[in-house]
Amino acid sequence: MTEAAKAARRAYQREWARKNPEKIKAQQERYWARKAAQQQTQQNREPQKE
Repeated sequence: MTEAAKAARRAYQREWARKNPEKIKAQQERYWARKAAQQQTQQNREPQKE
């Protein structure tokens, strides 16, 4: 991909993000909910060290 194409892609994505903050927020919430669930699952699998 050329530098001009990369710059155009970044500009488009920045503009899209400005117009859709609710979609970005929803995606971030899904991401962190998924990460929290993964961490909880991992903690449940590991034996407790006392």
